[in-house]
Amino acid sequence: MKTVGYYNGKIDELEEMQVPMNDRAMYFGDGVYDATYAVNRKIFALEDHLDRFYNSFKLLEIPFQYSREELSVELQKCVDAMKRFFIGGTE
Repeated sequence: MKTVGYYNGKIDELEEMQVPMNDRAMYFGDGVYDATYAVNRKIFALEDHLDRFYNSFKLLEIPFQYSREELSVELQKCVDAMKRFFIGGTE
């Protein structure tokens, strides 16, 4: 099974990803993480995950640049890209 990551709009296998040393997670050791799954390319409980995600950013006082709609679009791009990595299809 391949492990796929997302960083600043780039989706790729983790072995191919590069994170700058001054990234918040690298520099400050902080960040926000939430996981879910998708069935038939539909993200499970998306609104609940977005609620937790934005609440965590607020509590940690980390500025976040994407609106809920923009983040939803980026997450869907990740789901859609899975065909390329796991099924061998094209985007």
